[in-house]
Amino acid sequence: MRGYQRGVVSRSSVWPQGIRVAVALISAAVSVVLTGLLLEAATARDWSIRGWEWPELVAAVSVLVLSVAWVMALRRSSTTLESGGYVKQFADRVIRKIRREPTAEALRAAGLRLGRNTYIGRGTVFDSGFLWLISVGDDTTISARVEILVHDASIKRRLGYSVIKPVSIGSRVYIGLGAIILPGVTIGDDAIVGAGSVVRHDVQPATVVAGNPARVVNTLEAHLEKHRGWMRDHPAYSWEWTAKGGISFEKMETMREELRDGHGYVQ
Repeated sequence: MRGYQRGVVSRSSVWPQGIRVAVALISAAVSVVLTGLLLEAATARDWSIRGWEWPELVAAVSVLVLSVAWVMALRRSSTTLESGGYVKQFADRVIRKIRREPTAEALRAAGLRLGRNTYIGRGTVFDSGFLWLISVGDDTTISARVEILVHDASIKRRLGYSVIKPVSIGSRVYIGLGAIILPGVTIGDDAIVGAGSVVRHDVQPATVVAGNPARVVNTLEAHLEKHRGWMRDHPAYSWEWTAKGGISFEKMETMREELRDGHGYVQ
């Protein structure tokens, strides 16, 4: 089964940010009302269930209702660190603090120059001793477990000093999983760095590099044109066909069958 799109939806059909916020606020208000009604009923009837007095029951039900409201609000939120729903931004901060990962605000406060609408994957490491020597442009994606270094301590014990060189990452750059960016590297706008690459030298704008050491394997336009051609002959799936989009077991099985002998594309 080739050359078709699975449940593709336009951006306008996904809940806008304002609606997501409204849903969250309405859900919270409903939970407050329900809590008040439950509290009043419990007080009048002196409820007690299996040893739980009414204050405990009220607290338990309130937590349950609020949890459901938060889950509903979060499901449609963006996964981008710097953009997306207000609720999702707050949740991202909480999750990163629990994991002891720095937030965008903390990185900026320590000197990192971080552009707008950036995505920083889980486990990514910036050279924390010299964050002010790292700059990242707008609309850039840094995947999980990327390491960005600006110092080299190989001569520290012998000469008493380390080498330091700034790293500059442009706008609309994509850096794949587990890549290592070494000191002194400049990555130009619109470049793509393949997963697992070790980048020792500058990457020119609008080029695709991969490997150890990273070498140019294509231009951005040729890379995109190749995939445009493949998309005409391979299935393309909308966001609803992902785990975060709430994919059903039936769709999971369908996707397995359709991708048995090749690859596809997903929003």
